[in-house]
Amino acid sequence: MKYGKTERISGIVILVSLAIILLPWLMSEPAPRAERQQPSFTIERPIDVPRREVVAPEQPESIQLANEPAPVSTDAETPRVTPSNPEPADIARPDDSENADADDRDGSADDTSNNDAMPAASSEGEWGVQIGSFGNPENVERLRAELEEQGFSVFTRERNDELTAVLVGPFESTAQGERAVALIKEQVNYQGLLVRVRD
Repeated sequence: MKYGKTERISGIVILVSLAIILLPWLMSEPAPRAERQQPSFTIERPIDVPRREVVAPEQPESIQLANEPAPVSTDAETPRVTPSNPEPADIARPDDSENADADDRDGSADDTSNNDAMPAASSEGEWGVQIGSFGNPENVERLRAELEEQGFSVFTRERNDELTAVLVGPFESTAQGERAVALIKEQVNYQGLLVRVRD
């Protein structure tokens, strides 16, 4: 005999107590549920609504924008004020101010054209814009051709982990490199990373 007398008796007691608890629960009928109102569904007929014809809006002959300046009145309507004691030293010459304004405009136009132009690559530059690193040489050549087609100076660098980095530049300063990063993003939609190429 594998089990002793005490184990058999304790097993019988456990089974009898489970039977006393579970048999009445299994044999009894479920408690009646309270009567709930069942939802009633009624389908109503749609209401007939008279339809009206809507006329398409017409295009106006002319449109005046809110930002447009008011019409300028003619000289006959506006009174002129003349100074009583004009001094020649205090009167500004209009030619000088127009020339200064023209110089300022020319200078700002040069600045914007310089900002849009690609910075010149220098063989002695220390900074480059890394566009990507590839293990497949075909991808390197494809990207190189695409960048050169857009007018960028492209060079490659072998890395120790069998990857080839494609870089634009090199540039002499970080400012030129940052400008190149912005131009690359704008023209070919590649996100570049400014890296030092010379130690």
